[in-house]
Amino acid sequence: MTKLTMVDLKILFLGINKEGTFDEKDIEESDLKKLGVGRILDQLASLKERGLIEMNKNGSFSITSSAKQILWDDEIPLWVKILRVLEIKSQNIKTVASFLLVSDDQVKEEIEDLRKRHLLLMSP
Repeated sequence: MTKLTMVDLKILFLGINKEGTFDEKDIEESDLKKLGVGRILDQLASLKERGLIEMNKNGSFSITSSAKQILWDDEIPLWVKILRVLEIKSQNIKTVASFLLVSDDQVKEEIEDLRKRHLLLMSP
């Protein structure tokens, strides 16, 4: 699996929320704008080099199938996706659920199961 940073996750999530394609305007309207142009360009270049986004002819970006498979593929169990998000950065249940596009209750249920299997130490 490709190692992601929190900024990578936010950029990919922006694309997922925009039906797989996002542009400069979408970045400006998100909380990513606070990072500054240089950092955003560096992150976009890094994501492109790793094959997680592609640049379209109109200047927009598309999320690749490889990027979608990291956290948003229906074939990957939810508990694996939760661990992947938490590997990037410790998050509360609501934030994890938001990134994974699932309900808080689904995440709570999976986290409880992960605790029982001693794969996760996280309080509700």
